Amino acid sequence: MLVPRFYKSPPNVSPGDDEDSFVVAHPFDLSQIRSFTKYRSCAGHNYSGKTVDGEVENNRSMKHYVHPLDSIVQSKTEIPIYAPFDGNIYEVSAEGADYQVWLTPNQKSLKKWSLIFFHVFLDDGFKENSKIVAGERIGRVNLMSGGNFDIGMKQITPFSPPLFDAPLKHFSSQILADYMKRGMTLENSIISKEYRDKNPCSIVPGTEGIDARFPSGVAESEMVFLQLHQNGFSAPTETLLKPDMRYQEITPEPRAKSKTNAIAPQLIVSEQKPTCVSDPSPIFTHHITDMSKVNYIGPPPTMGAGPSLKTHSYIGTDHARVPIYAPTALTLESGSYYIGGPYMMEFRASCEVRVRFGHITEPAEAIKQLLPSEPKQDSRTQELAPVTFAAGELIGYTTGTDAAGNWDFGVYNSTVSNRYADDPNWNNSTTYTTAVCPFDYFTESLRSVYVLKFNSAMLAGNPPHGEPFCQQQDDY
Repeated sequence: MLVPRFYKSPPNVSPGDDEDSFVVAHPFDLSQIRSFTKYRSCAGHNYSGKTVDGEVENNRSMKHYVHPLDSIVQSKTEIPIYAPFDGNIYEVSAEGADYQVWLTPNQKSLKKWSLIFFHVFLDDGFKENSKIVAGERIGRVNLMSGGNFDIGMKQITPFSPPLFDAPLKHFSSQILADYMKRGMTLENSIISKEYRDKNPCSIVPGTEGIDARFPSGVAESEMVFLQLHQNGFSAPTETLLKPDMRYQEITPEPRAKSKTNAIAPQLIVSEQKPTCVSDPSPIFTHHITDMSKVNYIGPPPTMGAGPSLKTHSYIGTDHARVPIYAPTALTLESGSYYIGGPYMMEFRASCEVRVRFGHITEPAEAIKQLLPSEPKQDSRTQELAPVTFAAGELIGYTTGTDAAGNWDFGVYNSTVSNRYADDPNWNNSTTYTTAVCPFDYFTESLRSVYVLKFNSAMLAGNPPHGEPFCQQQDDY
């Protein structure tokens, strides 16, 4: 869980600003939004503490998860976000594939409020300590990473923990009126403390305390559905919603992929190496390529000439030019450009899990620029500046190897010791000893697509080496 730096002094204040209703511009376009979770809902994970009223609250979500319209998710790649007031970007923190951004207004009191965006990207030119002007675009939500995002409100004072409050309490009357026109009010957007205390949120076993997570799905009664048309409400189409897929056990099926051939237009290169998130069992929610182009999959492990142990899978696409997508949020860690490759790339899905793609012919430009312009003689990787990719985001294209027209996809989990850990011939590398079946990390419906294409017989030059890491179709 991200912890703000409380020792940091608040930004300079300016006299004459309104104390309480300082949100004077819309943070995003309401016409693009379907619904919000309520303040104190049981959505996602614990986000609670001491409130501005002096009460201490635990095991509830004191922020709003924001859900775009399905039509927006399907037709657009991002939702713009705007500065809600004149002020400063107080803090920017990496969280997974995107960022948490704290915005602080200019106001006369030393009591400092921040409106917080979760899971967004800043536009070029904006960074920590940048000044912002009410109404100007400062960033975006990347809809390829799941579509939803969060907003919260905290009061910051030097050397003290923050105090929570409901964001809408600090919206100007004009901005609040626009919400009310669409059916969202202070009254229906806040669950009372008394009700939440009497009806506590269920907690996923093993996640108690500050990192408590709530079960997937949010009751309709803990949502506010916006009025979408002038002539009345659009009725909700679901009784259970999954507002924050980054923190829940179950993740959504992948969104439709873009039909453009442009490579990864929204890549973020971090100035500092982001801290990984611990998750030994990340869930892959997107296919790694256009599965209609996959002729076969060789599950690991296999043995090549030499002998040479291969603990990754082979994806056979018969020299067709196919896209490569991130199956979950990934951060580039290392890579190589070498004769016969030409490119290999390793990503971090979590602190414990790495993902490797081999024999990639056209990596995204942001990756290509980090590697030498001339290929090396060997495939040894080098550490690279981190580049983050959202789940489903394009990371390149490949036509596979010149000879076989296939390419590599491997997953390695540091919490796993496979059968090679006790084999003195092969236990000298974590690439051998921590390799797992890559397809066990996909959602059930996605995994079944891969299993149907298992065919070790296609790899005549790399025969199976013992029992495969992956179960066969009948075993799933």
